[in-house]
Amino acid sequence: MSAPQDAPGGRSRTIDADGPLHLVDYSGSGPPLVLVHGLGGSHLNWMLVALPLSRSFRVIAVDLPGFGLTPPEGRSTDVRRQARLLEGLIEREIGEPA
Repeated sequence: MSAPQDAPGGRSRTIDADGPLHLVDYSGSGPPLVLVHGLGGSHLNWMLVALPLSRSFRVIAVDLPGFGLTPPEGRSTDVRRQARLLEGLIEREIGEPA
C-alpha cells in the first residue's frame, strides 16, 4: 500500500488488511514471530528486542488499528475482529494459515 521506509533494523510499510495496517518487517531467519503490542502501545514497544530476535526468527511487529502508525479507519477494536485481522496478516505476509 505504501512504499517501504527505513525503520531501525527493519522495513516499515503499510499493507491493506481491510484498511491500512502498518507493520515493521525485521526479516531474519527461522520460524515467523509476530509481535503484537498491548493497549496504548505500538511497534515501538518492540524496538529493543526485535532485532536480536531476528537472529533466530522472522520478526514482524504490527500496529493494530488506532495505534502507532495505523489509523483507526472506523474499524472495531473488538478482540475477535483483531484476531481475524492478525490471522489475515499472517496468511498474507507469511503465506501459511494462522
